[in-house]
Amino acid sequence: MRSPCDADSLEHQGDRYALALSAARAIVGAETVNGPNASGTSHLSPALEERFTEGECDLLSDALHEVTGLPVVAVGDGDGGVVGWVHAGVRMPSGDILDARGAHDPLTWLDDWAPFVDAYGEDLEGYDAESVEVSSAEIYGWRERWPHLMSDTPSENRTS
Repeated sequence: MRSPCDADSLEHQGDRYALALSAARAIVGAETVNGPNASGTSHLSPALEERFTEGECDLLSDALHEVTGLPVVAVGDGDGGVVGWVHAGVRMPSGDILDARGAHDPLTWLDDWAPFVDAYGEDLEGYDAESVEVSSAEIYGWRERWPHLMSDTPSENRTS
């Protein structure tokens, strides 16, 4: 069941990070109220789920980190790989991965996203399909991409 999210009303304002923060709060709120959702069912509108799984998962993962303090993880071909990462989320204390579609078992999440790494890498010299894994996003330079993550101070957006 989808929960109402004020992110829908922010989309027209063009503030992509505010939209991601609002969506993150909706996801975390739904997970808190309903408990871990290992089926991977989204708590967002179809438009927001699509937005944060088909191109802006980095913004949502960053927002989920800001709201929860959970570490950002990504599916990719690892440190020194030729593809990089293709999808990101945050790792919950249970080990499950939280993204726009809810909570997922990490092996299922890897199985869902590894084919995208393979699709990008299959024609690249040096690509090793065996190296595809869920890793800390830091190995992909995430901290450089989102400089505010370098702060050790708790975020004003954090809920826990």
